[in-house]
Amino acid sequence: MSMGDKLESCFTKETTAANFRSSADRRGAGLPPKTSLESPGPAYYNLSRRQRGRCIIFNVQEFSTFENLTDRSGAEVDAFRITNTFRKLGFKCELVPNPTTGKVRETLQEVSNETKDDADCFVCFFLSHGKLGRIFSYDDDLTFRQLIDPVVRSKSLRNKPKLFFIQACQEYDGTDYKDAPDGWSYSIPSYPDVFVGFSTPPGYYSWRNEEGGSYYISALCSVLDEEASSDNRRDFVSLMGVVNRQLGLDFECYTPLNL
Repeated sequence: MSMGDKLESCFTKETTAANFRSSADRRGAGLPPKTSLESPGPAYYNLSRRQRGRCIIFNVQEFSTFENLTDRSGAEVDAFRITNTFRKLGFKCELVPNPTTGKVRETLQEVSNETKDDADCFVCFFLSHGKLGRIFSYDDDLTFRQLIDPVVRSKSLRNKPKLFFIQACQEYDGTDYKDAPDGWSYSIPSYPDVFVGFSTPPGYYSWRNEEGGSYYISALCSVLDEEASSDNRRDFVSLMGVVNRQLGLDFECYTPLNL
């Protein structure tokens, strides 16, 4: 079985009910009413189209003088690992290094304007610093809503999985550590057919190593790679649970939210 076939088995009816919230399930789940762009979705996701889809990787390693953010040395390890894993899953990976906020918006607007309906789903990674519900581009910051809204409006991605993975660290105190702490709090609205994965919950640090990359991206790609070579078929939500457990066993550090 190919990695692409494995991906198709992940997006089952159970996945929709547990996390993605297909449009048809929103009323029963107590979610906001449908917008004019939504229509009742299927009980499962069809991943048999011509293209698997795009995987856009925003990797911000360097910053302007905005908020005096430190450079993210070694972040290219994460970008390489993501590209390797998701190409094997059949995605067209597109790396966007050190994007400005304008470049991020331009790229996501292009996704929103896409008219071809031949892709199964969409994946976006944002690797950067983050703080208080914001993620930083090279020259400014964005809210999660600014990142997700354009993709949700895409007619060609209606009723299709839209996956966002956020590896975002905050500036630390400058101590000479090999590992740099990442931390923030966040709040995002509910969207149909959207999954958002964060490297850390509010009040916790996730960690990135200059040589080995971030713990979150490493765990995520490791789990997906292992699933692809296994005879088991687990749904996407179960796989994300494995990622969370792996992170909890390997490393977890709590810090008060007011620090």
